[in-house]
Amino acid sequence: MHWATKDKIRGGFLGALLLLAVVGAVSYLSTLRLIETGRSVAHTYRIREQMEALLADVIDAQTAMRGYLLTNQDRYLQPYHAAKHDLPARVAALRHLAGNNPRQQKDIDALEDLVGRRLVIIEAVLARQKGRSPRLLPSPLSRNLDEGKAVTDAIRQVVARMQAEETELLRRREQRAQLTAQRTLLVIVSGGILAILLSALAVILIDRDMALRKQAEDALRDREETLHGFYDSIGLMMGVVELLDDDILHISGNAETARYLGLDPEKIMGSRSRELGVPEERVAMWREHYCKSQALGRPVRFEYERESGDRGLAWMSATCCPIGRTAAAGERMRFAYVIQDMTDRKLFEAQIGEYSRALEAQKQELQEVNARLEVLATRDGLTGIMNHRAFKERLNEEVHYAARYGQPLSLLLIDVDHFKQYNDTFGHPAGDDVLKAVANVLEREARVSDMVARYGGEEFAMVLRHTAQEGAMIMAERLRAAIEAHPWIQRPVTVSVGVATQVPQMQSMADLIVGADQALYASKRAGRNRVTPAHAMASANTPDPAVPPSPTLCGSR
Repeated sequence: MHWATKDKIRGGFLGALLLLAVVGAVSYLSTLRLIETGRSVAHTYRIREQMEALLADVIDAQTAMRGYLLTNQDRYLQPYHAAKHDLPARVAALRHLAGNNPRQQKDIDALEDLVGRRLVIIEAVLARQKGRSPRLLPSPLSRNLDEGKAVTDAIRQVVARMQAEETELLRRREQRAQLTAQRTLLVIVSGGILAILLSALAVILIDRDMALRKQAEDALRDREETLHGFYDSIGLMMGVVELLDDDILHISGNAETARYLGLDPEKIMGSRSRELGVPEERVAMWREHYCKSQALGRPVRFEYERESGDRGLAWMSATCCPIGRTAAAGERMRFAYVIQDMTDRKLFEAQIGEYSRALEAQKQELQEVNARLEVLATRDGLTGIMNHRAFKERLNEEVHYAARYGQPLSLLLIDVDHFKQYNDTFGHPAGDDVLKAVANVLEREARVSDMVARYGGEEFAMVLRHTAQEGAMIMAERLRAAIEAHPWIQRPVTVSVGVATQVPQMQSMADLIVGADQALYASKRAGRNRVTPAHAMASANTPDPAVPPSPTLCGSR
């Protein structure tokens, strides 16, 4: 072979080898780029998945809180407790995935702070609902809910910003992957069999990327199915509507709403309230509350009654709130609603009210019985003034009080003169009238601090607080004169009075009673219708042949 030809062959062979080497190098570099791009794309999807999962957990926690506020049932808090457990792990995973991105690290710091604030607000709202007094949120509940909504919106903004950045990175990486694939295809076409191998490698990488994408989509689909399952099984009527000019358009409704309306859930979508058989006045009521919630920019809660075929009158509790405008149809405002049947609760509250009223009536009756028993135990049945037992208890208290604080205390014993003779002459009913009249005069003349009591038979007693002997004598004389001046029907009635004032030598209540009784006896001996103090007993003890001594305190005097 000619050297020139050999050189050309050699050169061609060498060129072929060089071309093969170049094709191999290019194919190798292209493969590395495809692998790196695939990893970057998968990494981006993992970040997006974590961000979406984090936002879903926040929404789950907020929904669980609202469910508990509406129902006050702990089983609605399960999504909140799960989210509370998962959210720190979500933030940590995001921080790990975005470790080489300083800007996203700042967003994650902000996201971690917002998530913590949202959980604190939810926890405090739940604490308030359960009857405790949270220190973290002293403001009204509506303001706490508004603040929680603002924090949730801030979380959405941070997640949206991070997703936008990841979307931009994904677009660049996909463009890079597309350019690499074009170069690889060119190498495959020019390199023959090597191109086929590179194509197979590209197919493998594409399948891997699709598998990662499918995993992310399956995870999102599972979350959507979980959310819809909760939406349909929560036991509350929930849905989304739009306001028309004179009606309400139902965009969606859960299974409980369909059961309430007696329709298939699919038939609710796109139907108007009047088409679904909702009465005219209820449509107007709902429109009014939707407009009110839009004007206030927050949820509005209200109750209403409706006729139920099987249960009669039913009570419903409803909450509605604006959730944004549609992109089409003139950007109509959309509203979400939640309805709960409160009939059982209302009936239970009515039953409790009846029980409470019956209990209150029994309590009032018991108080009246106790009051009557107290009167029977402390009041004299004939005169209505304090009886002997109440007198003894009061006098004992007054004696100890006066001795402890050094205050004067006096006791008057008052006896109706010749009462036995009066009874024998005019009869016992007339004698009872005399006793009642004497009791009335004593109560009328007594001061607010004095105590009047029937001591026994025709004897009465009066306890004078903060009264020394001089004042007691004045009071006793006033009582004697008032009884004597009373307009008696049958014949004049007079009384004799014994006055005793507590002195240090008196050791007990009995000493004071004995002193007053001896002074009373002295008044009887001195001719009746008079007042005698205890210190004058010595002169009064001189025997009076006209008045025989009485052996008892309550006998005929």
